[in-house]
Formats: sequence, C-alpha cells, structure tokens
Amino acid sequence: MNWINRKWFFNITTFSIILLLSIKLFDLTVGLFQDSSAIIQSNQTIRSLILREHQPQLISVIEIPKSDTAAYHNFNHKKSKLRTDIDGFILGPKDFTSNDKNVSIIFFGGSTTECAYVEEEKRFPYLVSEKLGIRVLNGGVSGNHSMHSLLSMIGKGIPQKPKHVVLMHAVNDLSTLSKTLSYWKAPDSRSLIQTGNATSPHSSLYKIARAAKNYFVPNTWQMTRHIFLSKEYFQTDEWAVYRNDKIKSSDIEHILIEQFTASLKSFVHLSRSWNIEPILMTQFNRLKSDDSTVRAEFKLYQSLISYDEFIGFYAKTNDLVRMVAKDENVFLIDLDSEIPSTSEYIYDSVHLTTIGSELVAEKISTALKARYPTIYR
Repeated sequence: MNWINRKWFFNITTFSIILLLSIKLFDLTVGLFQDSSAIIQSNQTIRSLILREHQPQLISVIEIPKSDTAAYHNFNHKKSKLRTDIDGFILGPKDFTSNDKNVSIIFFGGSTTECAYVEEEKRFPYLVSEKLGIRVLNGGVSGNHSMHSLLSMIGKGIPQKPKHVVLMHAVNDLSTLSKTLSYWKAPDSRSLIQTGNATSPHSSLYKIARAAKNYFVPNTWQMTRHIFLSKEYFQTDEWAVYRNDKIKSSDIEHILIEQFTASLKSFVHLSRSWNIEPILMTQFNRLKSDDSTVRAEFKLYQSLISYDEFIGFYAKTNDLVRMVAKDENVFLIDLDSEIPSTSEYIYDSVHLTTIGSELVAEKISTALKARYPTIYR
C-alpha cells in the first residue's frame, strides 16, 4: 500500500469513527432530556399477536414424506411447489401475472384449504379462480384455526378489499379446544400471543438474524434446514404438556358451542363491518366409525378422547358452522354433505387428494354462480 492509499484509508477510517461517535454522543444528549418513563426497562416483557402465515415471497418444493407415501397412494406425484406472494398468500402457476386484477375472493382455513400436497395448479382456491375468471387468494395455513384466520383477516385480508371471504374451519378448532378448552391456551407453535423479553437474544441479535434469513435466503433455508436442525425439532410432540390434562366430554361440548360459535361470528361481523361479504363452508372429512384407516391414524395422536367421541364432536363442529350461517344469514357451502367420504377424494381424515380438490373447486364454483349470478359467471 503506497503513501497516498494509506492516507486515504486513514482519512476514511477516522471519518467513520468520528461519525459513529458523534451519532452516539447526540443520542446520549437526547437521552438527558427524555422522560425516563418512556424508556423500555431491561426486564420488560414484550407481547404480540401472531400473524400465523407462510413466509412471504417463498418458493419451495414440498416432498410427501416417504413414510407416508403408502397412505397417500392417491397422489401420482411425490413433490409439489408452494409459492407465496408478498403477503404470504399461496400462489397458483399464473398468479404472478394477475396482480393487475382486483381480488374477488380470499379463502381462509388450515391445511385443508392450503392443500400443500396437491399440485399448485390443482389446489381448489386456484381452480376456482380459473373457473370463474377472477383473482383468488389462498390464505390456508397448516395448523391454523378460526381465530388465526380472524387475525389474518385483520392483518392482511381487509387491505385486499375482496368481494367475499370464504372461511372453512373445523378440525383444528376441535383439536385445540378439546385439549385446552381455550383458544388462548396452546403450544407456542399455535399460540395467538408470542411472549418475549426486551433483553433476550430472541428480541435482538436472534431477530436480526432471523429477519436477514427470511429476506435473503428463505428458499435456501427451506431446502437445507434439515441439515442444521435436529430430528427432534421436526418430531417434537407440540401437545405433549396437555395430554395429561383430565377434560370431561361435557366441557368440550360446552366450549365448542361457546368459543367456536363466537369465533365464527366474530369473523362474520368483522368482514361485514368492512363491506366484505363472508361465506362459510363446512369441512369435508372421512371421520366415520367404519373407516378403519382413519381410526388407526387417530390412535397415533394419543388423544384424550376416543375416536368415536371425536367423530361426535367433529359432527357438532360442522353443525355449528351451519347454525351460525343460518343465524347470521351467511351463504353456506356445505362441503361436508357434498364431498364423498372416501379415499378417492380424501387421503386421510380431512385432506384432499387431487381428484378431491378438483371436485371441491367444481362444487364451490357452481354454488357461487348460482348464488351470485351477476358477480360470478
């Protein structure tokens, strides 16, 4: 390094140090005049509502687990794409070119709406958009119940100004309420509220690193995270601490009626207050006493209630959707009655095969055209 270069390097370094020190000195000076009560204390707890969604602008490939391939024999593929837009809504293959259209419908739900194992061009929300020639958003997220969808509606659904929002929930609400008797009592992975500390690593360096990861390498992380995370991370039983709770069947029925009904009505009232018309759907399923495959699958979840009890509560959950639709004068699409409860259409207890997704799209499109002939043709 010659003399001129050394001088240039020295001047730049000195300037940078002086600038940083000046900024810090200015900040300390401002602090002298600041009300001390406005300063976050080092032990202050930070609580925030969760927008439980897919990573925005994600492009990933989902592979059906090899151990489950036999159970999911109705799929003629082993991988599917999952892409999302800037708000975390699931995209179809042509959605990148449809952003000039106003949103007509947003579908909110759990994994039964997400349809992760179905090819992206066969997921029923996308097929509805193709059949009706409209722009549709898929807000399904695995594990979400109706309260998660309510928060998603507030956080990112309302700004889209859709004509309709379609809500389909049953099994995830029942799964949560039958274990904890409350939407507000759940594992961290499904909690409505995230709690942290102002000085914890998860609120400073950890959050900065996670934000950088989500922005710069979200797809690389999805493809390689199994290398960095232990097998226990993916196999952990999130409900383990709740499986020893003694909950009466009568309590489950009471809570279902009280909280699930309130959650559905909250979604309906919120939507209408923003001039968005809600539509409710019952949930297709294979939860039948004589379905030996689903009965065997149910045993793996170590439920505190029997399979036959679960069937009864599930039927009650769909009945509550029907009841709220009637009480609130909301259009109902009764998929529970429309979709055959067979392995051809539903590969496990509640998730659609490709053929099932196509049939659901046909039922929804036909119902919408009949109910709103001036809007959907």
